Amino acid sequence: MSTNVNLTVALPGKNNTTATYSNPVSSNLSISTVTITGPNPSGHVFLNVYKVSAGTVDVSFDYTGSNGATGKMTWTFTFQ
Repeated sequence: MSTNVNLTVALPGKNNTTATYSNPVSSNLSISTVTITGPNPSGHVFLNVYKVSAGTVDVSFDYTGSNGATGKMTWTFTFQ
């Protein structure tokens, strides 16, 4: 089972800003693994979080905006 999250978003407050995503990391590989794929022909990038076992895990990735902004996002997933 995997969770596929669409990462095609603009950085807050910046119109027409595009972003690239890199360095996906799972806080616990015994619960999940993670990859980033894309962009596909329509420009969508996907964060693929693959369940290995039940539990809660933090998934982090870096972003770089075309406006020069950089940062790290962290999302929490709970698998049952």
